[in-house]
Amino acid sequence: MLPAIQRTRAAARPLVFRAVVLAVVGTGLAGPFPAFADSGDAPKAAVKAAPEEKPADGGVVDEKPSGEDDSRKKGAEGGDALPPGVYARVNGRDVTEREYAEYLLASLGKSHLGRYIDRILIETEARRQGVTVAPEEIEKLVEERLQRTVQGIYRGNREAFLEALTRRHSTLQERKQRDRQEIYYDRLLEGLILKSRTIDDASLRAEFERVHGPGGVQCELRHVLVSTRRRIGPQGERLAARTAAEARERANKIQQELLGGADFAQLVARYSDDPFTRQNDGRVPVYRKGLFGAEFDAAVARLKQDSPLSGPVRSKQGIHLIQLVDRRTTKLEDVRADIEKLVRSRPPTSRERQGALQKLRAAATVAR
Repeated sequence: MLPAIQRTRAAARPLVFRAVVLAVVGTGLAGPFPAFADSGDAPKAAVKAAPEEKPADGGVVDEKPSGEDDSRKKGAEGGDALPPGVYARVNGRDVTEREYAEYLLASLGKSHLGRYIDRILIETEARRQGVTVAPEEIEKLVEERLQRTVQGIYRGNREAFLEALTRRHSTLQERKQRDRQEIYYDRLLEGLILKSRTIDDASLRAEFERVHGPGGVQCELRHVLVSTRRRIGPQGERLAARTAAEARERANKIQQELLGGADFAQLVARYSDDPFTRQNDGRVPVYRKGLFGAEFDAAVARLKQDSPLSGPVRSKQGIHLIQLVDRRTTKLEDVRADIEKLVRSRPPTSRERQGALQKLRAAATVAR
């Protein structure tokens, strides 16, 4: 036992012990721990695990995937399952949740307290404003995060992922529970930000131009690129960089064919060194000013529907021949409602998240 901790934290022990264990090691509980464990207005668990599915024949569903470690249920000595509140059994001696929490508290001190207080503040404000998160949404996001981990880190090998958990003395259920808590509070904070987000003219204009182009003008382009860099040939062979003179001569030849009535898409397939746009008739997916440099932008601005072809245009990549496919102009007044909806629903930035947390902290009374 730890007398110092007993003397200084006796009153707060139930809440702090539970917080430390859940925040650091996780449990098999159905949802995140209540923020006000000892208060009279303690909320019910806001997130519950997905309901257990029953097979049609009335049998029992095995929820534990093959390879999942079950060390929390098996006795450390290979005997019966450990009773609730017991984390391990060592030579017949039970290691209880309380004892383990005391160890963690002594080791970590208040290093996790600030994060726990933030969660209390988020949950309190969310309840006040009526912001909720559906359990089904949480479970869906937990599974998506799990799949990204398995695919991205373990190359789709679920067994390797489960073995890694076992080596860390953890279980799949503990991993999911930690993810549930993180996602739950993250979504609550996001809901608070979106509900209180204000839209000013600058943010509205920025989103409008992101969607519809600078000044509401969007240009749909195709180009042929004559590269002056090292490149990969059509058979995968490595080709040396062209000199500026060689690139200019090749670009002039292409221009003469265009002026002679050759099909632009066919010239793209025959001559273009851009491997990405070459597969789509030379179409530039999303043209924005600055993409290929100032000279390219100036050439695009001069193109018109009745004069859609440019001469050779230099950039850092080489020399381009550009075709204007379409130019569309949109007025902000005509799409204001749609743009406002986009701004309101846009995922919060890290700056917005930090600002929301700082606002909650500033309005709270916290004694440590």
